[in-house]
Amino acid sequence: MNGSRRIGDIELLRGLAVFGILIHHAQGNLLAWTTPAMDRFYAYFNIGHTIDLFFAISGFVIARDLIPKVQDVGKDRVSFFRLAIAFWIRRAYRLLPSAWVCLACIVLLSLLFNQSNAFGSVRANFAGAVAAVLQVANMHFAFNLQSGLGLGATFHFWSLSLEEQFYLALPLMLFFSGRAFPWLAAALVLAQLLSVRPEGAAVPYAWVFRTDALFLGVLLAWWSRGEVYRLFDPVFLRDSAWARWFTLLLLFGALVTVGSNALRIIEYRLGIVAVISALIVFVASYDGDYLMAPGLPKRFFMWMGSRSYAVYLWHIPMYAVVRELALRYGQSHAMQFDARHTWLFVAAAAVLILAVSECSFRLVEAPLRRRGVAQRWAAAA
Repeated sequence: MNGSRRIGDIELLRGLAVFGILIHHAQGNLLAWTTPAMDRFYAYFNIGHTIDLFFAISGFVIARDLIPKVQDVGKDRVSFFRLAIAFWIRRAYRLLPSAWVCLACIVLLSLLFNQSNAFGSVRANFAGAVAAVLQVANMHFAFNLQSGLGLGATFHFWSLSLEEQFYLALPLMLFFSGRAFPWLAAALVLAQLLSVRPEGAAVPYAWVFRTDALFLGVLLAWWSRGEVYRLFDPVFLRDSAWARWFTLLLLFGALVTVGSNALRIIEYRLGIVAVISALIVFVASYDGDYLMAPGLPKRFFMWMGSRSYAVYLWHIPMYAVVRELALRYGQSHAMQFDARHTWLFVAAAAVLILAVSECSFRLVEAPLRRRGVAQRWAAAA
């Protein structure tokens, strides 16, 4: 399998995953009200666990490219560190500038455009921004939840810090553990699969360091390099629309219900969510249109997947912008917004998120990604 080739079905998964995050974070961040129907939906479907799907995707995609390169350098430490530094430079160019622009905007908006307090306090946002820049936003998130301090509009950076920590550690683990790496990764996964990690105000640090989905993705990438992987190709999904839709609904239905707060199917639910996420990535890894047939819906979610990083960065501040605009409009027109205006808020947020994300992608992310690729080859030369 060519590790540098982009997989269309993985891009599809990114689009579906970030769409789930948008739904999950709408309650309380975009919509200040609730309804009985909304309460039931969010109680029975934990859409936020699509973040674990992102983790599994990241583990698979990064390891698929990195494993053969680390293996090629053998035991040559000089060559390895040149490779690792080039990899880290590439990830930095790809991820950090867009994040820093977003963080700066959040802090400024919390200072200058925050009558509604939708952004939270300036202090909370500044502290969150510093934690995100230092790549410890996951620890900051857990500490603030346990201490009762405010999180501001930067709380979603916790998962990005976890991934950055993973990007820093993975090359070192691959090189220094050598052939023992799969056993090391499997041990890390098993240790977390068998641990109870409750959510809510008592979020333990284990919850924000959950790397089981990441390393399941890595193990899948390792396994995909062998011949046995090809024997498990689910080709039966290619020619049956019913089988595709059934598989998609079954896997995503399991992903969002296993983690349900109301159902509480199993105490080890984060571990099961990680396994389901890896299974979804496994099906997508063959790039056989096994989860969704080619067509307009798939093209839309693939486009959204290509912008998923920007969408994830900007969705929380844009939710806050919508609430701030609504407050100011309501004050000037003596109008009160409530549940009757839910779809108006959703439409306004969708337009803002897609527009700002597209600008971020075209003006910051894509140009600096290309520069990072050039820097990577310069460092590896």
